[in-house]
Amino acid sequence: MRSTTERGVPFKNVRKALDYVQETIPGKHPLLSHTFETSGKELFITHLEGTINATAHGQRVMREILEKYLTLIPRDGSGLPIKIFPINSRRLAIDPLFSSGKPIVRDRGITASVLWGRNKSGESVSEIARDYGLSELEVEEAIEDYEWKAAA
Repeated sequence: MRSTTERGVPFKNVRKALDYVQETIPGKHPLLSHTFETSGKELFITHLEGTINATAHGQRVMREILEKYLTLIPRDGSGLPIKIFPINSRRLAIDPLFSSGKPIVRDRGITASVLWGRNKSGESVSEIARDYGLSELEVEEAIEDYEWKAAA
């Protein structure tokens, strides 16, 4: 979901698209099992050989006109998203190419559990930030974002 909102798609539009897909197209995990594209405002899927505006509750669109405006959400050769951004996370990503898929600080490759553990053992945010070349805000947000996993 985060990869769509980072591309400028309003969260309410992401929710509308997911609701539509879950209601009309079989599958337990629509974000993992369908290829979404975005125009920056709306989400589109290809289904039954047609492009559908999932945000507009299934409105069919003219693919040729939209083609130059759509951005593909990146996926690997198996069709799975390359990176997953946990819901409600500002700094974390789950990337199978880093730390065996453990949450990392986005675009840095630093394992979030290490930042969290160092902070919980008494190290200050400024010390941790200096050691990893991060801003204090990045460290604070990564630690806060990681709390969901530590609490589980």
